[in-house]
Amino acid sequence: MYKAIVTFIGVVIFSGLTAQTLDPSYYRLPLDIPIIFSGNFAEFRTDHFHGGVDLKTGGVEGKNIYAVAEGYISRIGVSPGGYGRVLYVDHPNGTTSVYGHLSKFRADIEEFVRDERLRLKRNSLNIVCPADKFRVGKGDIIALSGNSGSSGGPHLHFEIRETAAQRTLNLVKERVIQQQDDIPPSLVRLYYVRVDTLMSVPIHAAPRRINLTGEVVNVAPNGYFVAEVTDRKNGTNNTMGLYRIEQQLDGITNFECRFDGFLFTDTRYINAMAHYGLQRGTNEFYRLAVLEHNRLPLYDNVISRGAISLSDNDIHNVRLILEDDSDNVTTVSFRIRRESSTLPPDATIRGRIVRPVLPFRHNAAGVEVYIPPHTLYEPVFFNFSVDSSKTVTSDRVRVLTDIYTILDRQTPLHTPMTVTLSVPGYGIGSKVCLASVSATGGLSYAGGVCAGGFVTGYLNRGGAYCAVIDDTPPRITPLFRENSRVSGSLSFRVSDDFSGMASVNAFIDGNWVILEQKQQGYPLVHTFDPSIASGRHELRIVATDNCGNYTVYTTTFWI
Repeated sequence: MYKAIVTFIGVVIFSGLTAQTLDPSYYRLPLDIPIIFSGNFAEFRTDHFHGGVDLKTGGVEGKNIYAVAEGYISRIGVSPGGYGRVLYVDHPNGTTSVYGHLSKFRADIEEFVRDERLRLKRNSLNIVCPADKFRVGKGDIIALSGNSGSSGGPHLHFEIRETAAQRTLNLVKERVIQQQDDIPPSLVRLYYVRVDTLMSVPIHAAPRRINLTGEVVNVAPNGYFVAEVTDRKNGTNNTMGLYRIEQQLDGITNFECRFDGFLFTDTRYINAMAHYGLQRGTNEFYRLAVLEHNRLPLYDNVISRGAISLSDNDIHNVRLILEDDSDNVTTVSFRIRRESSTLPPDATIRGRIVRPVLPFRHNAAGVEVYIPPHTLYEPVFFNFSVDSSKTVTSDRVRVLTDIYTILDRQTPLHTPMTVTLSVPGYGIGSKVCLASVSATGGLSYAGGVCAGGFVTGYLNRGGAYCAVIDDTPPRITPLFRENSRVSGSLSFRVSDDFSGMASVNAFIDGNWVILEQKQQGYPLVHTFDPSIASGRHELRIVATDNCGNYTVYTTTFWI
């Protein structure tokens, strides 16, 4: 027999990091239009916290972007994903300002980027610049705003980081940049998660929604709350994240987290802070407890890792304090009592245990799984099954193996696990890869390299996987009239049915040329150099997907 015990041991956790104090007068605003936020610091995003603030640009591109303080351009990025076109400016006070999703750089920077792309024959770049290359003064125009990279509309992504550690700071709480805001945060819903322990493994029950109607809330002997929270600022309908959330039990704080700043190496811990199964949409789902191996240094005044463990049948008082980055506060109070009956976890779920501090290996016919240390945030039972009866069909790929379920879809991984599937007769160049199988049987590319009859991939999610062969090449669709006279530029689209694009290169008369792509999925555009001669020219485009399939397109055009 087993019994429910307290899963979260009595440990007090402190942040250990002191936020750098910024002098707001040192900086000016990066825009010369009214400041309206579309996103704030540390909002929950997929697998990461938002590293800065998003500032609206009136729904258009081309607004002047100003250096917020003197310094020099230390880094330049160009990519159809992430920050898109981005500039980093190092300042003498030990901070770095970041300007993302730009459309154009300052003329001398733009010329330098063009020369580097031609020299390296690369469309995407990440360039580190010496201090004497591009000096800037406070208020200098350094770029124009845009909508490049992983952007949902024209805006400026803006950050301030500590230069040495590249720790990004809460520049709103530090009053470097502000918007009118007298709207307090809202508790949208509250959930309760019962936690029991089986063979030293914490068993989290499905979240139960709590209706705060004034009645006493019945809870288990051990568990925690999940707060679904949202916040807004004046003049915008966009939702924001919190600055601070605190939980008090009978007047004593037992959980608190504050978003003063974080390292990008820690940002994936969001999957432990948020409730991984609930997190969806634009609201934040804060887990008001700290999982055993969550090392995120944003917590303070945490007792028993935030869990609420009751050993009596008395009524207890819980108070939640929600604070945004403009000092608006919402307080929610309710009463709880331990329920009289307890339901232990299902004993049938027991099996091999994956412990976060130890490596874990599983070998079975046709599959090998390796879970490195520090991949999980707490011990879990190793959920593994093979389904040879489930039929998965696709007109994009051919399925080669059974479907293997490895861990649970709701189990977050901090670092990738290695999964190797046996595919006899296939090797390098065979176009074999791993595919993730959704609950409805849909397939999506999951990476992997095939060699010697095995395909190996590094997976960031638990769930169902199989091996497939993708031998369909990408498609190239010209957006100009072939074999005709064109003016100014050439544009075309490249698409792939499954694995996605690895590279696209274009050549005019045999010479590599620059392709601009604002965002992934957008057309690729080559703008003619003014020195290009009049007459007939040959265009060749080579597009390669992530499985090594490639398409070569050739045509002629006239200038």
